[in-house]
Amino acid sequence: MSRWKAAGIHLAFSMLIVACAFNAMLLTIYPPQYFSAGGGNQLLLILLAVDVVIGPTLTLIVFKSGKPGLKFDLTFIALVQLAALLYGCLVIADARPVFLVHVGDRFHLVRANQIEPAQLINVRYAEFKTLSWTGPKLAVAVMPADVQRQEELMMSIVAGNDLNFFPETYEPYDQQYPRVLRNAFPVSDLIAKFPAHRETVEEVLSDARLEVQQARYVPLSLLPEFRTVIIDATNARVLDIVDLDPW
Repeated sequence: MSRWKAAGIHLAFSMLIVACAFNAMLLTIYPPQYFSAGGGNQLLLILLAVDVVIGPTLTLIVFKSGKPGLKFDLTFIALVQLAALLYGCLVIADARPVFLVHVGDRFHLVRANQIEPAQLINVRYAEFKTLSWTGPKLAVAVMPADVQRQEELMMSIVAGNDLNFFPETYEPYDQQYPRVLRNAFPVSDLIAKFPAHRETVEEVLSDARLEVQQARYVPLSLLPEFRTVIIDATNARVLDIVDLDPW
């Protein structure tokens, strides 16, 4: 077997493994509408670079039919590649989106590595006491009634940590959705402001079987970037996230 054929076989197996990992990621921790917003593109590129490029390239370099110690070399490459894959999967899992939180006039996507386990102790609602493995849970952050705690949180906000980083302030989305609607904007304004994205927005509405006047949009903060969340104007149901900075 030539080194090119060996590298080609290695490449095919590597692509199959990454494809399986990618599909598992889409089916569980990164639902399609959150994939791009959650940084899935960058994470996928890391997996491709490590497991589809480096592994087969090393095989191409070391492979020589009949070479003494070849089996050891290939085994070592496979183990290194497997370790890199496992590490990449751990990084992806640690950065998974766990909460989509509405604060003020925008949404924030909160990742697992942005919430400390101790922060979940004082959470009032059971649905927010655990970090999701099946896509982000919807929540609305509301300032607590306790005056002392309000002052503490205000100090944190001034320091740059908004309410989305404090699960204790989360309240169920289906109970607080009127807050979301009060601060949402007409989708017609979005289309008028960005006519080049009209088709994308209308496709989202078509899939939801809604007219333009039946939908609203809310900015999604992914500092330093922004996306746009399209919601139902009746119940604030999230329809999709559009790769568009509404500002």
